[in-house]
Amino acid sequence: MYASSHRNQKSCQTLLFICIILFLLAFFRILYRNSRFYYYEPAITMGVMQFQERSITIKSGEWYQIRFNYAHFSFSRSHIKYKSDNILIAYVNSSGKILGLFPGTAVITVTVGEEAIKMKVTVK
Repeated sequence: MYASSHRNQKSCQTLLFICIILFLLAFFRILYRNSRFYYYEPAITMGVMQFQERSITIKSGEWYQIRFNYAHFSFSRSHIKYKSDNILIAYVNSSGKILGLFPGTAVITVTVGEEAIKMKVTVK
């Protein structure tokens, strides 16, 4: 009788120990995910931003990757926004690739924080 009771107590202690370990692992995982180091994105600091080319000419159906220089910037790629003023002429995706669609002229705006620069795109 004593041996079976002692065995049940040991198995309950083992089960409790495993539950505590699992709880602590889950707790520290949630703590780690919510820490600023896990989701760290540097803050934006303003500086000088300029395109390598102020205006480009591309053919209809052709892709072009926007390239720009920046100084004194600290930002992540998620802070860069691209926008075309005429998406029927030139489409720009979220990574800065321009696709010429129909002949004409469009202006692409690149925004980082509150600073924006513009590029003229001519599609032939």
